[in-house]
Amino acid sequence: MARSNLRINVEEVLKHSFRNFHAKGLDYICLRRSEEETWKLYFFEGDVSRSPEVVFPHDHRYNFMTYVLSGTVENVLYKHVDGNEGEPYNRFHWRTPLNPGPSGFSFQTTCRLKEIDRSIYVSGQEYPMCWSQIHTIRIAHHDTVLFLKQYEDAYPIGVPSNTYSRGDAPKTDGLYQRFDTDSLLAKLSQFEKRLGIHLSSILEF
Repeated sequence: MARSNLRINVEEVLKHSFRNFHAKGLDYICLRRSEEETWKLYFFEGDVSRSPEVVFPHDHRYNFMTYVLSGTVENVLYKHVDGNEGEPYNRFHWRTPLNPGPSGFSFQTTCRLKEIDRSIYVSGQEYPMCWSQIHTIRIAHHDTVLFLKQYEDAYPIGVPSNTYSRGDAPKTDGLYQRFDTDSLLAKLSQFEKRLGIHLSSILEF
């Protein structure tokens, strides 16, 4: 297998990348990870492209920009509301397996969320997200690929982000599986050939 054209540190990429990341059929390849900026590819395949939402509504610990490399994504935004507006949710703290220490969900409180926007983005478009915005995404086209440029943390690694569920915490069984070297390089090579996009061009965004 040809590897020289990938121009990445494979060991570092393997350390921070996951198959079935957050949801089955969502593969996450981290091309670069640092405190200042992280670059990552999200691949959406199989059942995840038919789900009304890929993941539960959530916020983040960082601001980021999303670039649609192929396919179509719908970004859905929510806000906290009082009284009888919106829908009831349970709020959980989420500690990602990407960071040191224990990972998983812990219940915090109940609240209400109201959907405030749905925007569709197609190949070649981009959109920014602020760390405090609550959102989820729907994949509107099979084989959608997103490139995310994640900026420095808005608050420390030890502070969790929030995930919102109408019921129990999301299940993590069968998720966060590791790539091996061959499967990682095969995934990237297939990506380059299918889209005609070289990794070197992505790293220049």
